[in-house]
Amino acid sequence: MITIWMFMLSVGVSLGQYFGQGGESFTDQQNQRISLTRPNTVIAPNAFVRNVQIQNALPVQQGFPVQPRLQPLPFNQFNVPENVPIQPQVFQSPQVAFPPFSPQPPVVQPASPLPTQSPLNLCGHSSALVHATYKSRGYHLSWCRTQATFSWDQGNSYCSGLGRDFRPVSIESKDIDDFITDIIARHAVKFFWTGGNKRGYGVWRWLSGSLVTFSKWSHTGGNGQPQPDNREGHEDCLAVMNNFYNDGIKWHDIACYHDKPVICETSVLPSPYSNF
Repeated sequence: MITIWMFMLSVGVSLGQYFGQGGESFTDQQNQRISLTRPNTVIAPNAFVRNVQIQNALPVQQGFPVQPRLQPLPFNQFNVPENVPIQPQVFQSPQVAFPPFSPQPPVVQPASPLPTQSPLNLCGHSSALVHATYKSRGYHLSWCRTQATFSWDQGNSYCSGLGRDFRPVSIESKDIDDFITDIIARHAVKFFWTGGNKRGYGVWRWLSGSLVTFSKWSHTGGNGQPQPDNREGHEDCLAVMNNFYNDGIKWHDIACYHDKPVICETSVLPSPYSNF
């Protein structure tokens, strides 16, 4: 006990000597101004010192603990941590169900009907004798000069009265038949006489005497029989009928007394400046 008391007494004497020989209290040390021998030489480990005057003017402020600074994680250019794998994002277009393709036929607009035109009339001047020409032959249409109609014999006389070797027309080939058909289509004529007639034993000839080798007989007639049918018993003259039996422009054998207009032809053509 005495030993402990003597130890504590010696420690107190030592402390008194320390403070008596210039030792200072902790409170006095806080308020003392200190001078720094060099700028930026104050070291405050693990503390942040505020208001430190480089020159001997400001007092040292009491420091406080500094929290350790957190180091940011490394980021790549996509701002994603490097240790996180990047999954590429695949964009898919939305699936739209389309009906199967089937080509459609083009829409054809119906053509507008052509304007109806009246056939070209070949009559011309009433004094003209030749109304059409084909293969160096001239043709006269009796209905262009007169409204009169004729029996077959009268038609023959009418043509020869025109002079210039006129006679009723002979249709001896298809091209001439096409030419005559075109003439009938241009005029509202129901029928006309030709120069064909039946002679002897039922042989058909033209006025020139040549046989009728080319023909365009109709498939029907008054009795519904193919032509020539000699329906009246004396149908010895050849006429062209314009769709008379809904058969087109075809040949028919007709009794020679019937009255019809006539087409005349000649091989003697007038001059271009003659009215003939």
